[in-house]
Amino acid sequence: SNSNESIKISIRFLTNEIRSDALDVNIFVKECSIDLINCSVSKTNSELVNELKDFPVYEKGKEIRYSYAEPGSNVNFVEQLNNDTFKVRTYEKGVENETLACGTGVTAVAVAMHKTNKTKRNHIYLPVEGGNLEVSFKEENGIYNNIFLR
Repeated sequence: SNSNESIKISIRFLTNEIRSDALDVNIFVKECSIDLINCSVSKTNSELVNELKDFPVYEKGKEIRYSYAEPGSNVNFVEQLNNDTFKVRTYEKGVENETLACGTGVTAVAVAMHKTNKTKRNHIYLPVEGGNLEVSFKEENGIYNNIFLR
């Protein structure tokens, strides 16, 4: 992978229960030319890569948020820092902008990263624009429970 790529993960809870089959997880990759002028975003199952700090969260978040039927969706942009740490930036519906943190967003990211085998850990560290959050959970047969956000 090249260092000009970023990943966007969009997650929607489809039921009130957090089960792996109740998550709609879409992964998108951003690729840019060497001059960073020509960029494209495409749906993929690519590995997570760096450069989230330069990702246009407002522009891409707004575009993706409105691609869902109403009421729309929060959009979480994720960069894997190591095997249990994922940096998250969120475009939040209602606010219609990037926010400093989103509890449901980081919880969804933690579960999605485990579900998509980006981590085997069940205690995930999530740096966000507003500070550092942690999500822990237990998973058994695709069902996530005892979920805690700190």
